[in-house]
Amino acid sequence: MEARKTYVGGSSAAALLGVCPYMTRELFVAQRLGLVDAEPDRVELRMRERMEQFVATEFALMYGWALTPDGWLTRDDDCHELAATPDYTMEMPDGASAVLDVKVVRSMPRDQCKATTKSGAPSTQAFLHGLPLHYACQLQAQMACIGPQCRYGALIVLHLVPDLRCVSYWVPRHDAVIARIRHEATTVMREIRAAKGT
Repeated sequence: MEARKTYVGGSSAAALLGVCPYMTRELFVAQRLGLVDAEPDRVELRMRERMEQFVATEFALMYGWALTPDGWLTRDDDCHELAATPDYTMEMPDGASAVLDVKVVRSMPRDQCKATTKSGAPSTQAFLHGLPLHYACQLQAQMACIGPQCRYGALIVLHLVPDLRCVSYWVPRHDAVIARIRHEATTVMREIRAAKGT
């Protein structure tokens, strides 16, 4: 957690692109400058980590996936301001690699959302249109950090409502999005260093 403070993390990429429902670029900058407390709830964090490990194990058994636990802070070779900590990596049948992140959410799967309800997080309708953009951005940032051989990303989600259901949401690597994330990461960290006078 301490090391992540010196980088733009994968989960912050969406904030820099303006598509994060719980963080803005301004809030990200304020956190990095120490103007806002960014410490997570440690008990909740531990509980979520244990639940996510269980979900990943069950998914791997269900589909015969050979998941490799990751979780290390991996810096992007092409943008030294960007780093990410994917939960797992996996080799795909075509020889490419994939990153997999696991989430436990208070949201319904897409097929149980009501089409007349506005999407939003942490709303139960957050997956109304499929994988929310902020998760897709996080996966793109993780793919960037793993390297060009990483061509796929997946979010493995345990939906808690209306009943427990695990769903995988897959996205291919999108190099234009990755280029934008790298640009924004470089720009915002330059601004933060200037504000700190370093």
